[in-house]
Amino acid sequence: RPLPARPARAARDLGRDELLALPWDEPGWLDRATAWIDERVERTGEVELERTRPWAAIARVPTGDGLVWFKENPAGNAFEPELTALVARLRPDAAPEVVAHEGARLLTRDVGRRLRDVFDAGSTEPSWEDVLGVYGELHAATGENLGQVASQTIPNLAAIEQAIDIPVLRPLVTYDKDEIIGTAK
Repeated sequence: RPLPARPARAARDLGRDELLALPWDEPGWLDRATAWIDERVERTGEVELERTRPWAAIARVPTGDGLVWFKENPAGNAFEPELTALVARLRPDAAPEVVAHEGARLLTRDVGRRLRDVFDAGSTEPSWEDVLGVYGELHAATGENLGQVASQTIPNLAAIEQAIDIPVLRPLVTYDKDEIIGTAK
């Protein structure tokens, strides 16, 4: 049985009620999200809300340039669009093309079926080992900047070590973004 990411009682006890608010539960949210989308792409059809979960709302957006996906995160995951854009810049082969992102909102080009759907249909390719290998290579290539890549945790770091056969060097692990830029110059 899955546990909630942020149990309501603990969030309230910590004074973090904003982590409990889900934007898509607010009246008029889809209209505001659609207006944001319309400022960034030219739609050829209606925005179709695919699913909402405590961690995100996902919608399909048809455009003249093909399907794009809209995602909005709650306050606790608002870092994700910027992180996705960073990964797309560093490894465009390992992430969807980012059309636009701002705050907790993200638009990406369609990349085909979800990996879960591919596996559910009986495919064994790509293997999880291949997927985790790319994930590990990405972490190794970025210098493991914990200050910039907020989703890293000790279990994630351990999983990376187990998934790839190359040494992972973390010379910049304690640096913030400005320090890394200064070092690079």
